[in-house]
Amino acid sequence: MAVPRPADALSDKELVLRILEGHQEDFRVLLGCYRNLVYGQAIRWLGDADEAENQTQEVFLSAYQNLDRLRDPEAFGAWLSTITRNKCMNLIRTIKIKQVSLEALAEMGIQPPAPEPVEDPTEDQLRLMHRCIARLPREHREIIELHYTREISYDAMASYLGISMSAVKLRLYHARQKMIKLLKREGVL
Repeated sequence: MAVPRPADALSDKELVLRILEGHQEDFRVLLGCYRNLVYGQAIRWLGDADEAENQTQEVFLSAYQNLDRLRDPEAFGAWLSTITRNKCMNLIRTIKIKQVSLEALAEMGIQPPAPEPVEDPTEDQLRLMHRCIARLPREHREIIELHYTREISYDAMASYLGISMSAVKLRLYHARQKMIKLLKREGVL
């Protein structure tokens, strides 16, 4: 969603057309209207404020450089959201590629610290967790059960629920976030 503008302000389409005609200063208006939207999307994807800020700049640079490829100037906001998602996903893929396995670290003579032992939850904690799960919205409760109780793969969940793999991951992420909030309120975390 773009920032509301005064009634006499130019539309996205008008601004894009003016920029393509050579009025580059109008790009600052679009930047002002969409900066928070792009940054908000980037922070949700990346979870890191500095990286989100970097990606926000990358998105606007890419948008400016490729503005002539925009087929429908009225769809500038949607196009910018797509660029944001693609930039963030590319960064996430790059980070995953750079990750090194524990075996590779051991071969290099680097011994990672041993993980802290995790205590099994008490009966009271389990009851509280189940109560928190029951308070989740149906779609979040369902995805938590499929993933943690039945240990179903993302592919199988996507097929079972009739949604895309990315929708499964997003739904599971939101379910976890809600679950964490509930568990904190109950004093489990």
